[in-house]
Amino acid sequence: MSTQTASRTHCELFPHENRVTPLVLEELKQMIIHAAAVTITSMTSVAPFEKGELEKMLDLVTNIEGTFEGPFAHTRCVVARFMTLFVKAKFFNFCGQPGARLDSDQTIYFKDHDHQSLLFIIASLLLFGAPRTHQEDLKMIWVDQIINRVLWNQFIGKLNDEWAGLALSATVILNANVAFLAVPSVQDVARLLSYLSVACSIAVVLLVLLLVRQNQKSGSAERAVTLLTHVSQSFFGTETLAMIYSLPYGLLMWALLCFAAAFGNLIFGTESHWTRGAVGFAGSLVVCFVVLVVRTGRHQIYPEDEGSMV
Repeated sequence: MSTQTASRTHCELFPHENRVTPLVLEELKQMIIHAAAVTITSMTSVAPFEKGELEKMLDLVTNIEGTFEGPFAHTRCVVARFMTLFVKAKFFNFCGQPGARLDSDQTIYFKDHDHQSLLFIIASLLLFGAPRTHQEDLKMIWVDQIINRVLWNQFIGKLNDEWAGLALSATVILNANVAFLAVPSVQDVARLLSYLSVACSIAVVLLVLLLVRQNQKSGSAERAVTLLTHVSQSFFGTETLAMIYSLPYGLLMWALLCFAAAFGNLIFGTESHWTRGAVGFAGSLVVCFVVLVVRTGRHQIYPEDEGSMV
């Protein structure tokens, strides 16, 4: 497989030797079609391209048909380049070998034990379980020191969308705290809780700005490999990255809880019994709904449960 990679690279660099034949073009077309089918039907495809990229590649290959006999070598260079990328993917996944990687989250060297550091366990509790979710995503992306470019791009896109929503929510909570602190009857405890909520909200906005900026720098696969390699060699491994990516969500939750506690302190400390009863009943309903959502989310079906999926 390594020899094939070197051969395709040679054809890409020296296309005038006319080693790229129509048979190779047909093989490339079949590989693209197969990769597209696997990408559509599997969440853990080892194909090195996304569905949209494969469609564009297939259009190019279709337009290339019948142009090999011309005096120009550009089309042969394109075919050789595409073949090089596919052969590299086969090489890293040990295609054709007894221990080939069939899924992107499958390790072929050793089975990692799900050992979690004490710091990661504490951080997961303080950040409401968000680090565990990001750690599971990173395990699927970074397998055997090899990055899945497709999953990494999807992961970064999902994070950017999530952080944008968190930053917007943080500004709403920040405005609510400013209005809350303007109430003359706010007591010292409620005022302190509101200050904590303001600090957490500002931290969320600041962290989102920094993380989005960093993701723009590490958006390419090459820079992502550098980042993940550096993090993996640290004491806590990818747990560090999972905890960092969870900070905006965790701090926003703390900002919301502090504001809710400050509001509750104001209501139960200064208002009448009827107001306390109404607010207490509404708060109890909200707590029940939250518990229901959390319990339901813990039993949701994950992609690896393919046996129960149609």
